[in-house]
Amino acid sequence: MIDMTEHEREVLKKLRDYPQFSGEKIKESKLKTFFAYHCIFIIVASVLWILLNLVGITYRIVPTYLFLGWGALGLIISFWWGLIKSGFHALIKVLLGFVGFGLVFGFIVAAFIGVFLFTPEHVVKLEGHTYVAEVRAFLNVNVDYYKYYGPLLRGKTKIIRGDFGSGGYDPYTSDNHGTVEYYRLGPKGEHYIDSWTDTF
Repeated sequence: MIDMTEHEREVLKKLRDYPQFSGEKIKESKLKTFFAYHCIFIIVASVLWILLNLVGITYRIVPTYLFLGWGALGLIISFWWGLIKSGFHALIKVLLGFVGFGLVFGFIVAAFIGVFLFTPEHVVKLEGHTYVAEVRAFLNVNVDYYKYYGPLLRGKTKIIRGDFGSGGYDPYTSDNHGTVEYYRLGPKGEHYIDSWTDTF
């Protein structure tokens, strides 16, 4: 057995307690960093969303899903970390079990609903203008056209609506052909002011 002086024991104790030598403190430091970045991300994304909406612009579907997914992940991790730091260790397994069950159940329900609510987007040319076409093709195939502002953004108000008839297909990826009725909508996208027919 190695004999140590009181000073050496004190130095060793400080080294063990120092974050670099403590796995617990390293984990806590990483979680704090993640939580800080998560909060900054949520605040910036929310403020940007509000400012964009004020000028009639919004996020497209992919960044929207990414923001929602990142936000949900951050909330789950923050909840888990809060439980651990709160000291109620006896309840952690039970609560995490409920949370896990809720997440799995929510994922199944969301996936089922998402099959019917998912609206694929395409960047298309129509009448010489570039639009973001949002396809809604559950029972009837309807396509809403918004102003194109790049890969992440689109206009908030529908400019044109296309009625492609019945069926559950995407007119921009399928081999279906037929007639489409286009309706040019008013400034607020509430009613149409013009219409014309075309083929696809």
